[in-house]
Amino acid sequence: MAIMDALAEGRSGPESLSLMEEGTLPEGAYVTGRFQQRVTDTVNRMLRRSIRRFEQRFSEALSERGTDTVQLLLARLHKELALCFFFRRMPFLDECFRNELETALLGEIRKFWRHEIREIRRLAELPGHAELEEVMYSMKRFAKEYGE
Repeated sequence: MAIMDALAEGRSGPESLSLMEEGTLPEGAYVTGRFQQRVTDTVNRMLRRSIRRFEQRFSEALSERGTDTVQLLLARLHKELALCFFFRRMPFLDECFRNELETALLGEIRKFWRHEIREIRRLAELPGHAELEEVMYSMKRFAKEYGE
C-alpha cells in the first residue's frame, strides 16, 4: 500500500510499478474489494495531482508567454498521465475491474483535454495570441492518444 501512496504523491515511478506487477492478491471478496478501491483512489489522486500541477504551471507559462515551456509541460503531463494506467500491468486484478477503471480514467482525461483545448482556442482568438495556435495543435495531438 505504501507504493500506491508514493505513486499518488509523485514520489515513485516505473521501478515501483515493476514490483507491483509481480505481486499477488490474496483470495477473498473483502480484500479484493478494498484493494480495488485503493487502486481506484490512487489513480484518481495521481490524475488530480498531475492536472492541478499542469494547470498551475501552464498558467504561469502563458502569463510569461513561454510557449517553449508549455511544450515541456505538455510532455511531462503526457508521461504522468501514462503512469495513471499502472493498473493495466497488474494481471492479478480482475479484468472487468481493469477495463471499467480504464474507461473511467479515459473519460476523465478526455474531459480535461476538451476543456483545455476549448480554453486555448478561446485565448488564441484574442489579438496578440497567435502563438497559442501551436500550443493548441500540441494539445490536440496529445488528446488524440486518448481518443479525443
